[in-house]
Amino acid sequence: MKSSDRQFGLEVDTEAVGNSLAQIIVLDNGQEQVIGQAWLAAPNKLVTCAHVISKYLNNPELLIVKFLASGNTYNLGLGGKIHLHPKFQVDAGKEKLVKFDLVVLEVELSLPESQAKPIPIAFDMKLPAQESLCAIRYPSHLGQFTTTVSPVAQVGRFLGPLKKDDPYHLLHDLALAPGDSGCPLMSGNYLVAIHCGDTATLPGLNLPTTAIRLAVSVDALKELGIKGSSPVASNRTLTTVAQGVVAFLLVGLISFAILSAFLVLPKLGADGKEGTRIRPISVMFTKPLNGYKLAEEVEIALRTQSDCYVYLFYIENNKALVLFPPIKTDKSARIAGGATRIVDGYGIYKLKADPSPNGKLHLLALISSVPPVEDKAMEEAVKTNACQLPIDGDTLLQRIDNLRTQNPDEVFYEVIDAPRATITSGEELSQAH
Repeated sequence: MKSSDRQFGLEVDTEAVGNSLAQIIVLDNGQEQVIGQAWLAAPNKLVTCAHVISKYLNNPELLIVKFLASGNTYNLGLGGKIHLHPKFQVDAGKEKLVKFDLVVLEVELSLPESQAKPIPIAFDMKLPAQESLCAIRYPSHLGQFTTTVSPVAQVGRFLGPLKKDDPYHLLHDLALAPGDSGCPLMSGNYLVAIHCGDTATLPGLNLPTTAIRLAVSVDALKELGIKGSSPVASNRTLTTVAQGVVAFLLVGLISFAILSAFLVLPKLGADGKEGTRIRPISVMFTKPLNGYKLAEEVEIALRTQSDCYVYLFYIENNKALVLFPPIKTDKSARIAGGATRIVDGYGIYKLKADPSPNGKLHLLALISSVPPVEDKAMEEAVKTNACQLPIDGDTLLQRIDNLRTQNPDEVFYEVIDAPRATITSGEELSQAH
């Protein structure tokens, strides 16, 4: 398979996860209204937000759990059990903050839900600020009308804890809507948090933007008897989920393109060899191939599965540029396993989508701390303001090949084709003039 035909991203098979996703629906005068998202955390046990359920505790027959993958529905009033988090409360203080906003719904499921694998949970996982998160759910405005819609995976970032001394209530920037409460937030192929609301709707917080949203750490599920689980297994080597491939760029006077951005839906990275000391690097992007407009800014997210030293180069017309680690910053090439780094520029330039990229991106990860390019060459790259190395592309590739030959189990290497930016007819006309 050509690298241009592949999508890279978070290690989650959304098709498999989709079988474990449900919506909470309330019957309102005979009409169905989606009020929240739920997901399978254990056999016959689903998790959602407590505020989604709490007002219907005396009328559970009004609530339906609907699995979009199959179309099966389960009425909570017919033998279902509702277990609110023991610390669930609406804070009586100034903030009126809903705390420990979680509930476990116990439902006797039938096929295929009874055979669906629970979504993998990672307890005690420490997330660094700006870590990439992926929300996976059936959009509430689509799911209530069809059972054929695929789950949507949406990427954003973890912003940190709501309060310094509170490890359970977290902030993120994923643009989720009303009806999305309860949807799982994934880091890699593990569920780490549950989206529970918009800080702008909470009296007393007075946050200036609706781009900041609340989540509850999965660690809070321990008190509800939920246990950690194994990763969702994919039945495909490379799985698709609509989450985007790469788009590339042209910047300043140097006409070259670079691989793009963060995804909208995820896919598996390249397979690693069994027994190697280094695992593949996942590359995450924001838009599909040809999904960028001319000169639109793009980002590349690199996520590791093992501790390693990561380098990202771009080679075009035998010119070699270094994109990561970023020049003139204190960022190291070393990335801890499970962490993510963002690449959005090179030198003084931003990455921007290019309609005719000729070069390729070269991703290299090493166990060794000895860089493929010596510090002196890196210093020379700084002087160019465009991060161009004083060695040519052929020399760089020869060094990479030598590293792979000498230590095959300690090197991960990937060459990624640069996709093209889409040009509208109006842009073509302006270029002609």
